[in-house]
Amino acid sequence: MLLNRPVTAFMLVLATFIFGWIALNDLSVDLLPDIETPSLLVQTEWSGASAREVESRINEPMEGVLSTIPGLDNIHSFARQGQSIVALDFEWGRDMNLAFLNTREKLDQIRMMLPEQAGRPQLIYSTPADEPVAILAINPIGQASPDFETRLDLKRWAEQVLTRRLEQQDGIAQAVLVGAVMPEVHIQFRQDEIDRYGLNINAIRGIIQQANVFSASGELRDGWYRYSLTIQSRIQSLEDIRRIPLTRPAGTERILTLSDVAEVYMEEQEPTSFELLDGNQTLTVLVKKDYGSNTVTLYEELLPVLDELRGQFPGISIEVLQENASYIRNSISNLLQTLAYGGILAFLILFLFLNDPRMPFTIGIAIPVSIFLTFFVMYLFGVQLNIISLSGLTLGIGLLVDNAIVVLENINRYRNDKTTLIEAADRGTREIALAITASTFTTISVFLPLLFLGGFEGAFFRDQAFTLSVSLLASLLVAIGILPVLVVMIQKRRRKSDKPSVPAEANRFTRSFDSVLRVYESVLVRAIAHPIIVVLIALFSEHLRSLCFISCRKIFCPKLNLPLWSTESAYPVILRC
Repeated sequence: MLLNRPVTAFMLVLATFIFGWIALNDLSVDLLPDIETPSLLVQTEWSGASAREVESRINEPMEGVLSTIPGLDNIHSFARQGQSIVALDFEWGRDMNLAFLNTREKLDQIRMMLPEQAGRPQLIYSTPADEPVAILAINPIGQASPDFETRLDLKRWAEQVLTRRLEQQDGIAQAVLVGAVMPEVHIQFRQDEIDRYGLNINAIRGIIQQANVFSASGELRDGWYRYSLTIQSRIQSLEDIRRIPLTRPAGTERILTLSDVAEVYMEEQEPTSFELLDGNQTLTVLVKKDYGSNTVTLYEELLPVLDELRGQFPGISIEVLQENASYIRNSISNLLQTLAYGGILAFLILFLFLNDPRMPFTIGIAIPVSIFLTFFVMYLFGVQLNIISLSGLTLGIGLLVDNAIVVLENINRYRNDKTTLIEAADRGTREIALAITASTFTTISVFLPLLFLGGFEGAFFRDQAFTLSVSLLASLLVAIGILPVLVVMIQKRRRKSDKPSVPAEANRFTRSFDSVLRVYESVLVRAIAHPIIVVLIALFSEHLRSLCFISCRKIFCPKLNLPLWSTESAYPVILRC
């Protein structure tokens, strides 16, 4: 014990506050725990194919092969114009790294069964980190409905300036453009000119493809020096396409170009999705964070970058459509405030029951020390600071002082038996240590199974059980190791000599509480005298409780008043489950 080492006990408490505060500032903050859903998506592109062809040629053979993956719980597919999506749902607790490798092996086996025109199947694994931290709307100022050229310039600016600037920021993993205009080059042939010069459209297509070439051609050696050679013929503009040479007409020295037999122009590609803001099409940017980054801190660091870009490009509007950082900050702040209020109220309640005004300060130290020690352990184990983990601390705030109260009362009992101060602290703590340890582990055993609960529920409530269990263990350590030292220090300062203390007189509240105890004892005597009536009342209460529970409305989570942002897209889709 630390009774003879008060400086060591004081340094332990101080170190707990310091490391707990550092851990609190470095903890990853989010609204809910990062729950990795055990699911994978397989996406296959087949340009020009109808939804029915995609269903019969890709989805059906792919489902037959992928259904043999170990640990697969459910498989369903979607087929739409030019695209196949197969969703794989695995059992909870499945190692997704192993599932990813097994799925990749099956996709390699099925590659030869797919149409030659189809692209390579892409395996997509989404995590909670893929959710955007913020959604930005990019629009030209003063133009409600910009034309194609303006939207194309805006897209190029977003790709070359905005996304690169955002991705340079610490904590931002990716900035994704959504609703960007996709340019498409149209070549409209004049059939009479093609017939006039005896050309073939397939031959012209091959010439155009060969005109856009970039390939390595070897190296040139000059003594000690080596020079790499490349053949580069890149198409940079519409004018380059128009000037592609096709042939030389017989009997002339003129070179026939593509512009002589076709019209070349650029238009917007047929959109597959679009974003609307106030009824007008807009360009949106999804800002995604690195895994484990602090959402609130990241968004606060993002705002100065956006202000800087607005100042450098005054003709472009950058508007934040949605961000969860403000809601997360307010929610975490409210829970921390509730946690502080609970600790203060528990501390004030001690004044009503303890006659010595200095004893509540001794017991009250168990609350902040236990909480800060919990923050430090959360940092070591990578537990996020969210409403679930904080709810565990809030739930156990009243339990943190129970062990300290029991230890203090037992020490005071030995003091009243005319023992010395240090002996009372030592004997009182040793005698009650086993009992409060058993009591603490009994309380923890109620919540500890949540750590081993499988499925979504176990992943969701694991943080709550972890923080509550750690805080209760911390309060046990404080009650056994720190509290006796504080009692000895306070008692020595109050008395010049180590003499037995005289019991303090009961205050007005404790005297009124004694009257409540007398009423309770009289009611208890009558209840023991009429056991049948007591049992009937208990059964009626249990039946009433069951009826109330059955009729109570049940939902998984309370409704969150978050700012909403949504998109709608329409496709020809075939669903297969």
